[in-house]
Amino acid sequence: MKNLLKLILLFFLVIQLSCNHYKSNINQKIKDLEQLFNLIEKYQVKDFRNQDWCKNINYIKGKYAKTSKESTCILFEGETKEFNKEAEEDFNLIARELEKTKADVLFFSIKLENNKIATAEFNINCGFCRPSYVYEPNYKLPENMGQEMIFSRIDNNWYLVEEDWN
Repeated sequence: MKNLLKLILLFFLVIQLSCNHYKSNINQKIKDLEQLFNLIEKYQVKDFRNQDWCKNINYIKGKYAKTSKESTCILFEGETKEFNKEAEEDFNLIARELEKTKADVLFFSIKLENNKIATAEFNINCGFCRPSYVYEPNYKLPENMGQEMIFSRIDNNWYLVEEDWN
């Protein structure tokens, strides 16, 4: 019985640790993400996802996807094509630069205005939680929705969304 209790406590400790990593060094992570803005604007990237089961990009050169689960993978509207060599290279460039941020982004969505980022949402990899960093200059922080969605200020341009994962 003691071993079972220890195992349960260890399980909850691991979950707690994995679900709070996105809060550590958050100001550095958003600063690093901002370094990607020029690249995102250059390629006019509106949507990007890089997971082992789902890869897609919606950008100036078209909409491309590689997945066996289109209904849950593709977060944008419209027909997608299979990656060609150029799209694959562009995708890999963005993936490499995104990885350098250490923000552990699974996917992001961007709203562009006059070819510049107006708003952005970067969804963070987290086991049993669904956090995202939202870029929206001079935002008005949304009201919390109980424990379903909690909004926290990071700075004048960024806020954190913590969404219940179930």
